[in-house]
Amino acid sequence: MQFYHEHLEKQLDRAQFLMLLLLINIIQAEKKVRLETIARVLPIGITCKGRRRKLQRFLDLPSLMISSLLWPIISYWLDNSVPKKSKLKLYLAIDRSQ
Repeated sequence: MQFYHEHLEKQLDRAQFLMLLLLINIIQAEKKVRLETIARVLPIGITCKGRRRKLQRFLDLPSLMISSLLWPIISYWLDNSVPKKSKLKLYLAIDRSQ
């Protein structure tokens, strides 16, 4: 868990890191994950329309690309969970469909 925090803090500035933590908590708590739903419950002191625009800008950040943000985390997880000398095959599927 420490690696995740360290990696995310390196990739994102402080405000972006906190926004990501808020989003993760909201997504885990909400049943419907839609931009409007998240904007409605996001605890920021601006209008709902402003929160939706802020979310859209945040989710379009280049630092949230899978290659820069998630791939190092996936690589770290695989390196530490699969034995080096193991003869087992590992199949990894990443679904990016919407």
